[in-house]
Amino acid sequence: MTEELEQEVQKVQVHIDDAKKAVELADKLLTLSKMPEFEEIILKGFMDGEPARIASIMTDPNLQDDVNQRELLGAIKAVGYLGDYLRNIERRGRQLRNALSEAENYKTELLNDKNKV
Repeated sequence: MTEELEQEVQKVQVHIDDAKKAVELADKLLTLSKMPEFEEIILKGFMDGEPARIASIMTDPNLQDDVNQRELLGAIKAVGYLGDYLRNIERRGRQLRNALSEAENYKTELLNDKNKV
């Protein structure tokens, strides 16, 4: 196998390994999201309920100083960050699931080319 071909096979294998990890993580998230406890605590409790709770706290006259307001805004941002993280896991897993078979086919073609040399 030529050095170029060997390097290409290695690059494709790294991509395949990364894709498998992303798909595995997305599958775990799917399994987790089907659990009633996850839905109740994370999706409904934290993602839906926490921003409303924090917003109501932000109007408390006793918490109007800069420190408290920064902390409360940070808490609202945390909800957004978690939502983004979960959506990215799902999106990346879906995208890489589709690309995985193509990458595996390409690696097979490269290895077949190796055997012809």
